Amino acid sequence: MSATEHCPAALALMTALMFSLMQAGANVQAETNGPLLGPLCELLSLPAGAAGLEEKIYMAKASYHNLQDMNLTLSDSEWRQLFDKQAPDSERPKTPKAPHDTDKSRLEHWQDWLDNASRLDAKQVEEEILKKTNLANADRSKKAAVLAAIQPILRKASEYNKQLKLLTADSNDDSKMAIQKLINDSTYGDNIGATTEIIQASTTGAGTIVAVSTACGSATTSTKVKTTAGLAVCLCAKAATCGVGKVCAKGQAETATLADNFNNVGAVVATIDALCIRSRKQAITAASIRSAIGDMLKHLHTDTARSYLGEYTSTGCTGQANSGECVIYHSNAAAAKTAIQSSEWYTKLTAASDLLEKKQKRNTQIKTPNQLLEAEEQSAYSLALQMQLTPPDFAAAASTTKGSRSPSPTEKKTGCAAATNKTAAECKNLGCEHDKKENKCKPKAATENAAAGARGDKAEGAAGTAVSTGCPRHGTDKTACENDKTGNKKNCAWRKGKRVKMTRIKTSLCA
Repeated sequence: MSATEHCPAALALMTALMFSLMQAGANVQAETNGPLLGPLCELLSLPAGAAGLEEKIYMAKASYHNLQDMNLTLSDSEWRQLFDKQAPDSERPKTPKAPHDTDKSRLEHWQDWLDNASRLDAKQVEEEILKKTNLANADRSKKAAVLAAIQPILRKASEYNKQLKLLTADSNDDSKMAIQKLINDSTYGDNIGATTEIIQASTTGAGTIVAVSTACGSATTSTKVKTTAGLAVCLCAKAATCGVGKVCAKGQAETATLADNFNNVGAVVATIDALCIRSRKQAITAASIRSAIGDMLKHLHTDTARSYLGEYTSTGCTGQANSGECVIYHSNAAAAKTAIQSSEWYTKLTAASDLLEKKQKRNTQIKTPNQLLEAEEQSAYSLALQMQLTPPDFAAAASTTKGSRSPSPTEKKTGCAAATNKTAAECKNLGCEHDKKENKCKPKAATENAAAGARGDKAEGAAGTAVSTGCPRHGTDKTACENDKTGNKKNCAWRKGKRVKMTRIKTSLCA
């Protein structure tokens, strides 16, 4: 029966049905469903909250890239050439070349290094790094000393990066987009993105709606609504020209009249949504979704034959003056509970809540490595600047601390060749071999270097070259320091018992 058929006989029907209505419940009146407006507004506000979700996944990726860029910028040409574009296709080598093509460390980091080399194609990137480290006009030895000092930082950054990759590897299912779609679909209908796009089919599914009670429920049938917007119109809309208005908000503007066939359902939802008072938009949480569901279901009434939200009378949920304004789930309480929990709006909201909880747990897990990685970037730049503000012996100490890498072949050759008139023990301390015939040092054969998270197994012009020129190259070798002369004039001085800044080591060094 249509709304226009209800209205002319409304008064007569009210008189004739008074006894039965008194048994079934009160007729709907202005503000009858007022207590439901708050929970409905909570549900209708969820899409706006989902839009405010942030993708806090891998926030420190830029820090890792910056550290890798710093590493390559300060490296020698031998290392940098490994990532140069090759003829004939002008592409960078996709894998390490023999004999390092099976090296696990290189294979693990190779793609990062290729990306790193590509970023440095933009000259301003390298220029900015040299500017921030105050090394734009520095010689090779100073860059090598800084590079050696930051190797422990690079290793830690590599570990944090690995953790973050693992934590974010399967994050697509709990992305903002996935959560937002579930919430939008639960509110407006499948693939509907806004109130103005809501239609009858998205609200009640396939099939024609000929009366409000067909959608919302009657004395013998259950509701067909699939969305929280559908709940809103069944509970708060004025269901006919002469029907009852202001069902959910006495004293406020009435909603638009809901058509029997639901063809204006979007416009009616918009008028109900306008009744909601929201102080500000807040990003939703898993708890806020569950709270919104719980707040609505607190108002569920149950008897032996049905469960319902709103005001029910024996004539159903038509929204007429002689009827109820409600959403009905028929059968006993257990069956009604199952029907609610299997309804589309409920299942999608709970799925969104589960995904959001997973996302929140993941973001809590990645918070620490994100912060630590960002801190390592700052430490690297601070250390680079600090080294230039301290005495020269600091650079020597930094280059010989645990974790610094072997000098490149070119720098070994330069450092060892400069060490003349040395004993075998002195050459060994310098990392060189002893030439018995000439009584001087000479470079060793290429050594393997397993710097974690930076190069792989061989130094090959690697970042982290030890200081091999000037007095600092003698390190703690007092004899070599004192014998470094030009004619009878000493080139170096021995410093006793000086505590080297930032190393906590009290040692004697050559400077």
